[in-house]
Amino acid sequence: MATVSTLVELFGISKHTARTWAREFAPYLSAGAAPPRGERRRFSEDDLTVFALVAYLRGQNASYADIHDALAAGDRMNVPQPTRELVVSGRTGTGTPLMPSPDFAPVEVFQLFAEKLTQQYQAQIRELRDEIERIGRERDYFRDQYEARYQEIKDAQARVLQAETTIARQETELANLSNLQQQLKEERTARMNVMNQLAAAQAKAEKMEALLDSGQQQDKGGRSLFARK
Repeated sequence: MATVSTLVELFGISKHTARTWAREFAPYLSAGAAPPRGERRRFSEDDLTVFALVAYLRGQNASYADIHDALAAGDRMNVPQPTRELVVSGRTGTGTPLMPSPDFAPVEVFQLFAEKLTQQYQAQIRELRDEIERIGRERDYFRDQYEARYQEIKDAQARVLQAETTIARQETELANLSNLQQQLKEERTARMNVMNQLAAAQAKAEKMEALLDSGQQQDKGGRSLFARK
């Protein structure tokens, strides 16, 4: 078990700071970190992971509220195996602080933080690579969709052009048909006029024939009468 002096030596803080942290962050520490009045404080290995994180974050000028949020989220910093062995063997807490600054983390804590940052960065890199692959798949999908839609548009435009050409040809044929119908109508009208003229001429001829026949009959009658006399 570690003592207040152990924290002083490990994390380069004062005894006052160690006690202040023990009170402030008691919800995340063992019962021995805040014993009844008159008993000596004892810190477990888990307590050291809490203090390691607190030491680092305070070294980064983090507020107590930010540290509470980090601890509540489950963030901790593991103490290196050699340091744990020193704590277990009782060979810590007997010297002077490693660093004079009251709230500054020692080299070991920075090494721990560097390892943690490396793990975090590696995880972030993996996530970013996965995101890049996902975006690449989406890009390929949308590109394929775009190419397919573009080809559909080109095909539709070709069909529209073909339809417009067919419509223009049919309109021309329709105009020619209309002209032909007009010509047929005019020819029919002309034919009717000719037929009417022929009918009139025939009627006139028949009338003249009738007059001639009547004249001939009268002439025959006159000659017969003259012959009797």
